[in-house]
Amino acid sequence: MVDNGRWITVEAWCLKYSELENTIHKRVSSGAWARGEFYSAPDGGQGYINELRAANWLEQRGKLEL
Repeated sequence: MVDNGRWITVEAWCLKYSELENTIHKRVSSGAWARGEFYSAPDGGQGYINELRAANWLEQRGKLEL
């Protein structure tokens, strides 16, 4: 089975990776982060980010510093 990562809240992502919520929403609205793959907001509620996929996306762009 392939590990697709876990889903964490946008707030948890922002705290852990020192990013702003606006940055997340810009990536989603521009299509850089596809809904259902990187980002999900079931029934328009709380937003969630697939941590593994999003962290890999940032790492590939050299923007991830932990």
